[in-house]
Amino acid sequence: MNDSKQLRPYHFKKGQSGNPKGRPVFPDIKDALHKVMMEEKEGMTALDAILKRLRQMATSGNIKAIQEILDRVYGKSQQKIDHTSQGEKIEGVNIIVHGSDTAEELTAFQKELSQNDNENNPGVQPDIEESQE
Repeated sequence: MNDSKQLRPYHFKKGQSGNPKGRPVFPDIKDALHKVMMEEKEGMTALDAILKRLRQMATSGNIKAIQEILDRVYGKSQQKIDHTSQGEKIEGVNIIVHGSDTAEELTAFQKELSQNDNENNPGVQPDIEESQE
């Protein structure tokens, strides 16, 4: 037990941080990347050289290069997914949730939707789960 007395002077004092300088500050990656991409070599920036090479690859038939250019210029195409259940489409309701809605308000709204659905479809039982927040 003598060792604990020897370690005592090295313990942190109450109210004193174990890391007084705090977390080290790293440079902003966007700024660093922008600086590197804008460096000129042989009269051309790195960004221009990359885009020129990507264009060469695309025009020579490289599908990945073509896809990258089209995705960057026109955006990626949307993929629609068909959800089905035993061959029948599942009908759904889109609910827009606002940040100000509370869990109680959303649960009440969900119950109201279920009641309306039960009135329209009396054989269907509602499947409501209470949120655990």
